[in-house]
Amino acid sequence: MLRILVFITLMSYTSANQGFVFSRGITDMSKNIASIIPSIFSNLSFSNNYQTSVTLYDGRIQVNYTLSNFTFKDFYIQPKNISVSISNNGWISLILSNISFNLYYNYNETGFGINKTGQAISMITKSKLIINIYIYYFNGSTTAIIDRINITFITGACKTIAPGLTMTIIVKTNEIIIKYLDTPRSLGILPNDMTTYLNKYLKSNQYSINIKDVLLYMDSYLMNNITLTPDYVSYPINGMIFSTDNEKPTTIIIPTDLPLRILSTYANESQVIISKYTLQTYFNAFNQEYPIMNITSLPSTIPSILTTTSGYFPEFYTKYGHTNISFTAQKPNTPQIFIMNNSIILRTNVTIGLNVLVNGVYTNIVNYWFNSEYQCKIQISSDIVFGNCMKPKVLSMRILSGDNFANVLSLERFTSDLLQMIFLIGETSYFFPSIPLNYPANSTYQALRTIYNPDYVLLAF
Repeated sequence: MLRILVFITLMSYTSANQGFVFSRGITDMSKNIASIIPSIFSNLSFSNNYQTSVTLYDGRIQVNYTLSNFTFKDFYIQPKNISVSISNNGWISLILSNISFNLYYNYNETGFGINKTGQAISMITKSKLIINIYIYYFNGSTTAIIDRINITFITGACKTIAPGLTMTIIVKTNEIIIKYLDTPRSLGILPNDMTTYLNKYLKSNQYSINIKDVLLYMDSYLMNNITLTPDYVSYPINGMIFSTDNEKPTTIIIPTDLPLRILSTYANESQVIISKYTLQTYFNAFNQEYPIMNITSLPSTIPSILTTTSGYFPEFYTKYGHTNISFTAQKPNTPQIFIMNNSIILRTNVTIGLNVLVNGVYTNIVNYWFNSEYQCKIQISSDIVFGNCMKPKVLSMRILSGDNFANVLSLERFTSDLLQMIFLIGETSYFFPSIPLNYPANSTYQALRTIYNPDYVLLAF
């Protein structure tokens, strides 16, 4: 049996509130880790320059037998043989049973009339790897998360293939290999490799958020200590959403100190807690990516409203005949967000410019402003937390210029239909973020409950 203890440091922000909390039930976390570990180990390969020599008899001849230059590779484990548990004092235990790998090394056998050199392979099967991780938080000149990793390896069976060696030597080789695997030096850089992967898993997981043709990113750095219990693990992260150029938007509100978990009667429940702050920064980043949207066409699957013959603006047709219309849209401010008892209400102002194609050039004809409101409920499906939003309502409107070509009633009808069509073509990310949870493919979810608080929304599943 082999044990190794390693310390590494993960940096965290100092004394800051979180905007997003991901609290994973232990069963949920076990399935997720079990889906990740096989690919980590399948790519794992490391070597060391360990050498061992013994004197033994090959038949009646005394020989000196040396093994050197060990390389570990071809690791294999099935997800069903991986389990995760958390102790009351905060240790995470990953137990990898029935793990197998190949050990490649050089051999040299010398004696009276014997001089054999070559490469052998020992196939290690039915082994067990226990990885214990302890995470704690401290305050000092810096604030950090410390991972303490204790690795225990229990060797199973060993079968050696070494062309040219007698069965006597091969049997002895199996004994040497098993003894070698029980020494601390045998695993070489495995602890360092494991800490690298765990670092990525626990700390550096960025949530990418798709909006049509661009990506936004959520700052997923830890804002406080990871909370560990036998039933769940909670990750409090920054939660700020920013644009692809990494320019962090000016925040409208200060993040609230969110709860790390809400008490539940459901066993193994996982929770996502999204703050109003995170939603606010989403719309800030959205406005950075789309300060002005210039739309000259809509998908052919929906009725065209961007022509002078669409019936919305007869004055356009009277003056310009049959031609195309385009529009520009600009949101001059971030939406107001109100978290109600059973939904989220968002109100926003939009400035629209209507343009008519005249002699091959779009000419601005009408400019107007409207205030809209829409309602969203939080849902989860296919690894995505998203807002199931109702079509926005136009609350008020004002014509800024061109009132001789359009009136408020025609603009309200045009705007209402335009918003409806945006929903029909599925561009709901304009209205609410879709946040991936980075679960393995083919995962299934059952929403258990949703809690709407003035400062956050909690989705349990």
